[in-house]
Amino acid sequence: MKRWMVILTVLLALLGLASGALAEESRLLVYMVGSDLESEGGLASADLREMMNACPESGLEVLVCAGGSQRWRSVISPDAPTLYRLTKNGMTELSSKPGSSMMDGETLAWFLNQAGEGPNAALLFWNHGGGPLVGFGRDETDPGNRLLPHEIVQALKPYVQQIGAFSWIGFDACLMGTMEMAGLLQPYAQYLIASEEVEMSCGWNYAFLSHMAEGLPVPKLAHHILSDFFDATVAACGGDPQMMPAITLACYDLALYAPLAERLDALARRMEDSVAFGSFAALAHSRSSVPSMGRFSGGLTTDLVDLRRLVQSVQAYYPAEAQAVMSALDEMVVACATNHPDNSGISVYFPYEDKAEYLSGMDEAYRSLSPAEGYRAFVDSFARQWIDGALEQTQLSPAPESEKPAIRLSAELAESFDGAYYAILQDFGENGYGFCSMGSETTLDGQLLTADIPMETAYLISGEERFPIFLRRQEADGRRVLYHASVFLVKMPPDLSDWDFQRAEMQIAVDSRTRQCTVVGAYLYEDGMQMGKRQVDLHSWDLLQTALYGYDPAYDEQGALLPFHDWTPQNIAFGMEVALDEPFRIEMAPIEPRAGNLYCQLVVRDVYGGRHGSDLILLDEKNP
Repeated sequence: MKRWMVILTVLLALLGLASGALAEESRLLVYMVGSDLESEGGLASADLREMMNACPESGLEVLVCAGGSQRWRSVISPDAPTLYRLTKNGMTELSSKPGSSMMDGETLAWFLNQAGEGPNAALLFWNHGGGPLVGFGRDETDPGNRLLPHEIVQALKPYVQQIGAFSWIGFDACLMGTMEMAGLLQPYAQYLIASEEVEMSCGWNYAFLSHMAEGLPVPKLAHHILSDFFDATVAACGGDPQMMPAITLACYDLALYAPLAERLDALARRMEDSVAFGSFAALAHSRSSVPSMGRFSGGLTTDLVDLRRLVQSVQAYYPAEAQAVMSALDEMVVACATNHPDNSGISVYFPYEDKAEYLSGMDEAYRSLSPAEGYRAFVDSFARQWIDGALEQTQLSPAPESEKPAIRLSAELAESFDGAYYAILQDFGENGYGFCSMGSETTLDGQLLTADIPMETAYLISGEERFPIFLRRQEADGRRVLYHASVFLVKMPPDLSDWDFQRAEMQIAVDSRTRQCTVVGAYLYEDGMQMGKRQVDLHSWDLLQTALYGYDPAYDEQGALLPFHDWTPQNIAFGMEVALDEPFRIEMAPIEPRAGNLYCQLVVRDVYGGRHGSDLILLDEKNP
């Protein structure tokens, strides 16, 4: 049976040497922020039990600093960050730090000081992660703060100066596997183990603790960590890895960060020169071809992209520099477990998807964060043109000469074209327009943009009931097209009091060849949440509800129809409810005949982030 997993290992001939090898005894320091993962799901307590079950009788000391949750499902105290020693037989409390937040760098420094000196120490951060700009962790007792990378570094510096670098630092958290984090942490650890993508709620599998006492060198230990993580994630999601959200966990040799950063800087200088000489649009096209981390898996706008996939997107323009980066990348990433063979396992920041977020302080934060000078200068140069450039919003009228739905672009918009998509809408009369589906099967020939629209939509089916469900396309990846669908999840207590009612995003993969739909997961929606690990088990809820709203068209000051994202929802909705103890499925099928006419609107993206909507184009007239 073919296993959809890529494990890359190097330096195996050196496994018995001192570089990265662990001695007779090892230590693992775990900085565990329980947050909502614990209070709502008991996930921290579950992992503590996993650790205790895997602890060997000797050869490994495990110290845990736990806090940051209002309610624990174990012996952990919710009152203050507390230090525990873990063994196979249980947990022993050693000390605590009342009045402190787990999001305070001083608490991390206190933990390291309390842990004291010991051989072959590794440090693991457990909780949410949002990448180098958003930071790590979410403390329910201090909800407005994050533990930022520079605060982690400030806590590590005195400890490492006194005792020496950690054998490895790991993040059982989302999105922390980046070039920026590697650059900041390389003075403080020999290796970094982290995910460039969103981790599922199950996170790491701690069976690897039994191997830590065996004296394995870090690359070989990482093989166990990555393999166990991959297998546990697949088991938790219960599906074909090709049809699942992205899975990735990698181990980086931080001693090889500098050569990679040097070659990335050289490539970035060439890219910066291209921007200066008028090639912004070409580089913007390259950037838009690379999916951002966390978009499908967590609905996040991170502007973090896989480094190899980014370099491959510009390789035709800068072949020598791109090849040099990829060679250094293959050396630094000593192991990677992923269900996408093109992923390198490490990401890099490249702003392109959210101007408002970038201008809210991300620009200044990145200048102070990134240790790669050449790449940082390129990001500044690219972002200046991205921010300053803007095309006038123009109404896009249908092209009557085309047999397919089509619009004609202005020469300026065609030159700055960065993609297009469409929505199929049904006229609900006085209830506005309902969305049937959206897709991106479009072709630009000169200035004529045509859409090859499959006249189908998705249906939620349970028993004899079926109801249309609006899928929002996120990205295409190999043989699958990935969608989100907004739903509500309901949990009913036995006495039917205090119902839990949560908005969620259901994740659906559609096989591009067979059109078969697979529900690969769901995550709870939280406005403004820029961290992952929000996946939920649908079967732990009682009901799933979906609704189809009517939307009123919106117009700009000149009377031009705005893109459908900006339309106004009505209060009225039609819906369906599914009991989650009964089987249900999603199915792509032809749009069922209804009373209202069918229309489509084409929306064009330009390289500066603008969206340009067309007039409504009649597809199927039901009321002649």
